[in-house]
Formats: sequence, C-alpha cells, structure tokens
Amino acid sequence: MQPRIRVHLADGDYFLRLGLESLLASSPDVELEAVTGTGDEAIEAALDQRPDLVLMETTIRDVSSPEATKRILAGAPATRVVMLSAA
Repeated sequence: MQPRIRVHLADGDYFLRLGLESLLASSPDVELEAVTGTGDEAIEAALDQRPDLVLMETTIRDVSSPEATKRILAGAPATRVVMLSAA
C-alpha cells in the first residue's frame, strides 16, 4: 500500500473550505492534517506539521498567499504549495 499524501488546507471561505475538507477527507490517498482559515494559521500549522502539500487560497487573510508560501518553504522546504482560486 502506498503512503498517504499529508495535506494541509488553508482557505478563508468557510463554505469552500468545508466542501474541500469533505472531498479531501473522503479520499483514501489523502491524510488531511490541518484545516486553517488565515495566512498566519497556515504558516504555523505547516511549520509545525510539515505536510507533503499545502492547498492555499490565493486571497487568504492576514498574510498574503505569496508571503505565506515564502515563509512555509523557508521553514519546510520539502513541503509543496498549490494555490487555489474560486474565481
């Protein structure tokens, strides 16, 4: 059996976050490690848990998504970040 992909979801839109959380949690290949709603929370959780992948909204609050990505990659270089846009 292949290892599961450890994912962190960071999205400020409650309903979109809820839908993505449900979708990711139902996948047998995904281990949803954290779900956050702000850039600061995303950075803190990613540096603490060091997931394989962070799925981050492009317009996340508190800290811009490019700045959050920069901080995450500086502290957890093996983590990959993918930007999400509902637009």
